Amino acid sequence: MFKQSTRNLVVGVTAAVLFAAFVAPAVPASAVGQTYYLNSASATCSDSGPGTSVTQPWCSLGHASRGYSAGDQLLIARGSTYSNQFLTISGQGTASSRISIGAYGSGARPSLSGGSNAGAAIVTLQNPSYVSVSGLELSYAGAGVLAQYRANFSGSPTGNQSLFFSDIYVHHISGIGSSRVNGGPQDFACHSNNLDLWQSGGVAVTGDYNVPVSSSSYFVSGVTFDSIVGDHNLNVVNIDTCDGRVGNPGTPGPAAPYLVRNVSVNNVQATNGDGAGYSELCNEGTRFDGVTGLRVTNSTFKNLGACHVNGGTAGIILVSVDTVTFANNTLTDVPATGSADMTAIDNELYVNKVTLRDNLIARNAGPGVEFLSLRAGIGDYNTNHLVDGNTFYGNGGGSLVRINPAGVALSGTVTNNLIGDSQFVNSEEFRSLIPNNAGNITSATSPTAAYAADQFAATQGANGWRYRTSANATSPTAWTDAAFQSGQHVTGVWTDGAAAQISAFEQTPGTERVWTAPATGRVSLRSLAFKSVAGGATVTASVRKNGALVTSATVVPTDTSGKNLDAQIDVAAGDSIEFIAAGTSSSSDWLSWSPSLMYTATAGTGAGSLGNSSFEQPFTGGYQYAPADRSWTFASFVAGTAGDGVVANGSTFGNPAASAGGQAAFVQAQGSVTQKVQGLLSTGYKLSFDAAQRSGNSQSLKVTWDGTVVGTITPSSASYSRYTLPTISGTAGIHTLVISGVATSDQTAFLDNVSLAPAPSTDASFADPSFETARVSGYAYAPSGSGWNFAATSSGNGDGIVSNGSAFGQGNAPDGTQSGFVQQQGSIAQTVSGFLAAKRYAVVFSAAQRPGQSQTIKVLIDGAVVSTVIPSGSQFATYTTAPFMPGAGAHTVTFLGGATVDQTAFIDSVIIADAS
Repeated sequence: MFKQSTRNLVVGVTAAVLFAAFVAPAVPASAVGQTYYLNSASATCSDSGPGTSVTQPWCSLGHASRGYSAGDQLLIARGSTYSNQFLTISGQGTASSRISIGAYGSGARPSLSGGSNAGAAIVTLQNPSYVSVSGLELSYAGAGVLAQYRANFSGSPTGNQSLFFSDIYVHHISGIGSSRVNGGPQDFACHSNNLDLWQSGGVAVTGDYNVPVSSSSYFVSGVTFDSIVGDHNLNVVNIDTCDGRVGNPGTPGPAAPYLVRNVSVNNVQATNGDGAGYSELCNEGTRFDGVTGLRVTNSTFKNLGACHVNGGTAGIILVSVDTVTFANNTLTDVPATGSADMTAIDNELYVNKVTLRDNLIARNAGPGVEFLSLRAGIGDYNTNHLVDGNTFYGNGGGSLVRINPAGVALSGTVTNNLIGDSQFVNSEEFRSLIPNNAGNITSATSPTAAYAADQFAATQGANGWRYRTSANATSPTAWTDAAFQSGQHVTGVWTDGAAAQISAFEQTPGTERVWTAPATGRVSLRSLAFKSVAGGATVTASVRKNGALVTSATVVPTDTSGKNLDAQIDVAAGDSIEFIAAGTSSSSDWLSWSPSLMYTATAGTGAGSLGNSSFEQPFTGGYQYAPADRSWTFASFVAGTAGDGVVANGSTFGNPAASAGGQAAFVQAQGSVTQKVQGLLSTGYKLSFDAAQRSGNSQSLKVTWDGTVVGTITPSSASYSRYTLPTISGTAGIHTLVISGVATSDQTAFLDNVSLAPAPSTDASFADPSFETARVSGYAYAPSGSGWNFAATSSGNGDGIVSNGSAFGQGNAPDGTQSGFVQQQGSIAQTVSGFLAAKRYAVVFSAAQRPGQSQTIKVLIDGAVVSTVIPSGSQFATYTTAPFMPGAGAHTVTFLGGATVDQTAFIDSVIIADAS
């Protein structure tokens, strides 16, 4: 029986208000059929009548249980309640004539309670096709709504289409768990109850393993979960086809990810996953098992797996899935219960092509994301994944964790993530997935982030965010503070009372979110804008700083994949970053866009550095014309006239091995690559890059800066050489760098390792700026003979010089063949003379992490810290300190390691630059 002593029997006031006022999303239309009414609260209800009028509705769910025809509707009165009653529906609709279960009247959703029956589903749909369910509250049962496919039901158990679940509140759904399975390997035998469920689910889809389902068939295709809210459950949403696996229950068969296809999960809010009081039945909040084509967007998964489970806890578990995308979601706060895992996402068994884009994965007691391959003997796999643009912080077990036996490969790509965790990855196996760091950036200050949906609140200015609307949605200029309306779009909206609306994850045209920078420094922005549902009109998303454009993108009506709006933005405390949606005014044209900002450099650090300087992203495996990149813009390909893109080592271009990393850019005919640069000091800058000809070709590269040609170079051979252009202006503002080909025929040159660094000051300079004087073989702690002073090695603290190819595994030095290193809290110092009075300077240097590590470098002038740098990855990049004014004479510059454990970073090409 259902244990009531350990659960809260009263829905909180906030939830009650939210659900009474909630506006449901549009449900697919049905052709006219028969409408039946159900109202237990009506004095004139009768189970002996036809139930076809509001004045004489049916009374009970049991009487309403029957077969329905295409176009029929069963409407349940709002405010009515049903306890220990169950509804079973059979019959199949059509694309133009759906079967619908919904609500009518005013007031709270109809409340359907299972009366604490843990073995029952409140609403069972038998072999459903073209069926919609909306507007219900479901509680206290083993399942809420269950779509169940079995051979002994009427209708076909395979080949079904289109289930639509919306505006449903589920709570205290639990009681069915894997511990109840009888016989057979647990991963395969689930046929232990009449519901065919491995675990309970608020809104669930499952199928019977006795049904032969081949790879060309499926139970159902086209399942939508929209605006489902759940708390105090085992699973809020559950695709659970463990009884639909191929093979018999006693003998494991191959995985069957095709059993449920094309699933959309949007605006789901799953919280407080405590299993409704059942011990060991709080191991997860959402399960997807046996799915191909899953898309999860605009959803909150918080405080799931919220009690101790010996086998482990997870917010979401993926089993036997293929082609899955999570975009713009929050996956947070799996609590510390002493369980195994305690992870936000568990990629458990037979998992292929999982894409995680621009989600917040934070504050979980265990790892952010786990990739498991624990069952090598049955052909387990974890392959072809993409982890891109996400924000990680506060995860107790690190951002990404690999758990696997020997010989089971992990494959995919890990790029462009913001990292506030002390450990990003736990295994060397990730190294091939993160070539030369591929744009992953580590927090430089407090390891948190401003993720719009996570910090969404009902008060203007809360968490540093404001919400505004414009009377002109197409070309918004004048802005007015919006008003908050609760009970709308799941979590409430900021609105002008009409079409302009901002929800936790989404915006309509004519709106802006505004984030106010709390401190001075550089913030890295990650954001992905896409249509939540295809349709509507074209929307322009733009990012502005204090009104000045930073970046923008156009999202067309069919774009449900999205455009990246990413940037590195130097801010002063109090600066405003505005996120604006513009287009044709419509209250239903939702743009999914939840920006994330993290301080990745302190004031002045990294100013003027280039993104993706060695073209390591996107990973191509060969070559690709005009790829989508977050830093560079590639010109469109025009055959015979212009071509440009990214090329990997060993491609059919016959290109030489990249001078940095495993990829380079190519410029063919009059193709070009462009990057916007900002945050420069008021001084001159030097642009350098490596270039080579394609064998047998003769291409020249023209460089323009803000439209002015600053140099043209012709690579001397088919091997890379380093080229440096004359000094260019480094004034404040946004500058445009273009490197273009000049050939009028099919001629190609390769470009790599582009750097932009302030020109050295003529006043003061370092001796041995690239650590070349004291020659070492491999590495040497505190060597003599250099212009640098190295601290003595003690208690794990070390410093010295390292040569290319050493056992440290570092990347090649950007200048010469040696670099300095600081290990743990080691330090390197030099006293420099020649500084002038009343003049500002900055220290510019190249730095890189030891692969897989995260060392902090503090730059001190006469013992005072002027900047703190966390190099963004294992590839050398240029960093610039905040300007300082030391006064006339000689001053000591120190590079001090900040780690308290064995972490190492490398330093090279150190200069003093004018910053006046």
